[in-house]
Amino acid sequence: MRIAVVDGFSMSRVLVQELAQRGAECVHVCTRPDFGEFHTRLFDASVYAADLGYAADARAAAEALRPLGVDAVIPGAESGVILADQIADAMGLVPTVNDSPYDVGIEMLFDAAQCLRFGRDILVNIATDNHRLAVEWLERHLEGRYTLHRMHRVTDSHNDSVVLPLRPGTLLIRSRQYLDHLPAALQKWDVIEAPEPNTQNFPQYDEDDVILTSPFIDLNVLSIDERTVMINDSCPELGRVLEQHGFDVVPVRHRHRRLFGGGLHCFTLDTVRDGGLEDYLS
Repeated sequence: MRIAVVDGFSMSRVLVQELAQRGAECVHVCTRPDFGEFHTRLFDASVYAADLGYAADARAAAEALRPLGVDAVIPGAESGVILADQIADAMGLVPTVNDSPYDVGIEMLFDAAQCLRFGRDILVNIATDNHRLAVEWLERHLEGRYTLHRMHRVTDSHNDSVVLPLRPGTLLIRSRQYLDHLPAALQKWDVIEAPEPNTQNFPQYDEDDVILTSPFIDLNVLSIDERTVMINDSCPELGRVLEQHGFDVVPVRHRHRRLFGGGLHCFTLDTVRDGGLEDYLS
């Protein structure tokens, strides 16, 4: 059996070694040409039968992998989830139900932090068929009370380290390139772009530690009110940017956010606020 691994960083090298012991051969593909040392310092190309490097898109990757007789495509890190699914689709490797009574096919799977609430409107990120099924269930459950807006493959999972509402009319966003994924009404809001992550702001971990989040995790802030924002004290660059835009910044300590897999918005989910539901998108 031959398996393609997309972005084989972090602990995926251990997975590849385990697969090799079970008779599977792995090949490697990257989603970007410019991964820095922060990602690649634990990468070991020697555990792969072939390292194809950067794949420009899913179709190009599928064409490169098809002659190698790949049987499955899996993500090796969070950054590889979306492209792995796209390559599998392009190669016709979508999983199907087998003869096992325990295999019921694709099931719903979703995290609450894939949702961003704007009063009566909720933005939901869909990166897999599992997410799609879950959103369909959520739409049925919330029908008549909330309007759900689907964002397709903005990230592999949570979207609150890509865009967050700071107050009505103002968004914190990773990059303006993500504006195209938002409803038209939100594209007219004021935008504050988060500074690029500084690798020196994160603790250094052992090789066998599992890194669960992207370096943009500190964009995951919590708005207390229209002027006050709680941020990670390990990201002073973001604090200065928010202060320049008139916000009062409250730094709190959360050093190991990449290990715990979440930031301040993920932890709280921001589900209950004083006051009634507003309509911000009409």
